[in-house]
Amino acid sequence: MNKVQELIDFAKDNGIFIHGRTSPQEWEELLKESGGRCPCGHAESCPCELALEKIRSASEPADQMCGCVFYVSSAYLNHYKTKPWNGESSTIPFDTQTSPVVNKTKPAKEEPVSYQKTRDVPADVEEKFIRSAGTYIDGLKLIENGEIDKFVDSIRMEEATNPCDLCKGDADVVASHGDYVRALCQHGSPECESEAKKLVIRTMEVIDENFMSAGYDKVKQNNPATEETKKSGKKNAWIEFSSKIMTDPFLDGMPQKNKMKIAAALYRGEYDSIEAAKEALKNE
Repeated sequence: MNKVQELIDFAKDNGIFIHGRTSPQEWEELLKESGGRCPCGHAESCPCELALEKIRSASEPADQMCGCVFYVSSAYLNHYKTKPWNGESSTIPFDTQTSPVVNKTKPAKEEPVSYQKTRDVPADVEEKFIRSAGTYIDGLKLIENGEIDKFVDSIRMEEATNPCDLCKGDADVVASHGDYVRALCQHGSPECESEAKKLVIRTMEVIDENFMSAGYDKVKQNNPATEETKKSGKKNAWIEFSSKIMTDPFLDGMPQKNKMKIAAALYRGEYDSIEAAKEALKNE
């Protein structure tokens, strides 16, 4: 059996799906480049039982994906309103509503989350994906400020400089969506606001996927770090909090990876100030 068919059969046999942002053929090439290992460094081979275990054990639909976000559940696809890969050679059904659902749950009110290190991945892999996540987090602030031109330029730069083909694909999709939003807003279209919100959601999805690939998982944050994030119904608390911390002038000149670590430590309540968190990082 060739690798492409093996990847397809693994999804079919286990009632899961291949994410529509890629294909088994493209994944086969990535596996060849990585010597057969998981391209994200999570396992010695792909497909693997770890992917299946992770999808089945996640209670939230948004988390029902393997570490590379290659395999996902039906609930994940429905949650993000995205489509699975559906190549002609695939026997995976396209209608996810009638297909097996892994740990189907009732929609829950969105709660603030943070990211916690749960898996060891090669240091260079972790740094690469955290750096990419930081680019998209900074991009959310640009969207919030209405600076869509700068947002698109930033994501296009990510597309041009990231060596990962899948990451380039994500960047192209997000930047193209940004171009669409920019055109709508420039012409006063009534769809401007709704499409901008969709752009935020799409950007956040890419942030999640980058953290997953870096070895981090989402954890619910019952006690967000600031009064601002404690407001009733406040969404995306981590995104707003980390963006504020990472753009603090006190951290200017620091690597994006270190800024992210400081933001995460403060968000978990480990330190009382940026200064204390920065000093602790120096002593690691």
